[in-house]
Amino acid sequence: MYRPFVLVGIGALIASFVAFNSIWTAVICIAFVAVITILFIVIKKDNINKGVIIALIFIVLAARVISVGQIIDNKSKNLIGCTADIVGQITQIDYNSPNFASLSLKITDSTEKEAIGIKVKATLTSKTAALPGDIISARIEFVLQGEEFRSYNFGDGVYYSGVIDKIYSYKQCQVSFWKIIYNVRLAICNAIDSSGKDEVGAVLKALTVGDKSGISDEFNLCVRNAGVSHMLVVSGMHLGIICGVLMNLINRRTKLWISVIIGTIAAFLILTVCLFHVSILRASIAYIVMLLARIIRRNSDPLSALGFGIFVAVMLKPYIFYNVAFLLSISATFAVLYPARLLVNVANFEKFGKIGRAFRYAYDILAISVCSIFCTLPIVVRYFGFVALAAPITNLAVTLAISVALILGVLAVLIFFLPFGKYLSLAFFFLSRALAEFFITVVRFIGEDGFGVVRIAEDKNIYCFFITCAFILLVRILCGYLTAKGKEKNCA
Repeated sequence: MYRPFVLVGIGALIASFVAFNSIWTAVICIAFVAVITILFIVIKKDNINKGVIIALIFIVLAARVISVGQIIDNKSKNLIGCTADIVGQITQIDYNSPNFASLSLKITDSTEKEAIGIKVKATLTSKTAALPGDIISARIEFVLQGEEFRSYNFGDGVYYSGVIDKIYSYKQCQVSFWKIIYNVRLAICNAIDSSGKDEVGAVLKALTVGDKSGISDEFNLCVRNAGVSHMLVVSGMHLGIICGVLMNLINRRTKLWISVIIGTIAAFLILTVCLFHVSILRASIAYIVMLLARIIRRNSDPLSALGFGIFVAVMLKPYIFYNVAFLLSISATFAVLYPARLLVNVANFEKFGKIGRAFRYAYDILAISVCSIFCTLPIVVRYFGFVALAAPITNLAVTLAISVALILGVLAVLIFFLPFGKYLSLAFFFLSRALAEFFITVVRFIGEDGFGVVRIAEDKNIYCFFITCAFILLVRILCGYLTAKGKEKNCA
């Protein structure tokens, strides 16, 4: 069903992103929302109230983001360059090399009073026995967070960077939510590593828990050039594959409310082992909303669920617009749910008979890939400076393989923890690794030489935004025309 008011939210997000650091942010947001709202009133007069309310919500959210940013910038003036003794709880640890670690801390006490209550990502030039959930006492120097780190850290509520001079002591927390999650995540990674600590294993870990630490910068570049970065970032695609298989298995065997509970628990478990990453957070909220709609006997509308997921995510993390993974996630999901869905629904391959299924699969993948390229264009140009035109070809080649690899990988991990499961899981790991190896080979072949990569200057992303809007409008007009023509043909 056509839901123009969801475009208001997506448009406000993209408009905020395009001019986030300028005085024109609010002007662009309000103007764009006003234009869409007027069009909405003209097209759907019966839903005028809903359109206006949604527009106002996103204006308020945009204003809130700007105000939070100003508060952070003002506080940072007093903290940057300061060295303080702090007490903080570790929420996450990333080991990037044998002698280097990055700790995410929630500061509970400090000699610099302005630092109390904030989150900071601090580097440590030596190993530590501390784990997530532990409380450490340390000396830290606050440093300016670069733009490249802001795009990832701000969405997680981490607004400051620092360097830990020394850790005086740490208090081990016996029971902690973060510690439990960290240990479960570590156990999953160890299970995958049991099949081989190599690039294939690193890809499987990225697929299952979003751990990309084992993937080299060289292969990451190949992935970007091939246009399949979304496959190594746990998001709605991965959630949909895992939960889709699970729900298909239990739907016919259980009552509706039981299947909804199981689906909700599954989505939450995936969210936790992925450490509440912003892309999977949005997808999980939207998925749970769609499940709940089944209980109250309402038709679940994916676009409305997407809009609600964005709204909740922004309320939880009001500076989430800075997170490139979140922006790519919502724009790619919107591409799948709106323009790609229109193109998929308007095509008919029944006249091709049995081979029509193969044509349908290829057409769907290509439609989704092309729509994703256009809908993510402003964000990709802003952060990466180039567009991978080879993405539709790569997606067509590896989507099925990577989907099956994910399912087999998850099954292998689950079996691994059963009695004698270490040996029973070998067959699943073998097949999953073979498919992941195929993925790596294809990505290297297409992405290594930068085939199909078009570089666009960052200052051109405002034009990319208008190209995105024009593409969506053209798809809408084209599909509307083809649908009307099809109806006329059937009547005749």
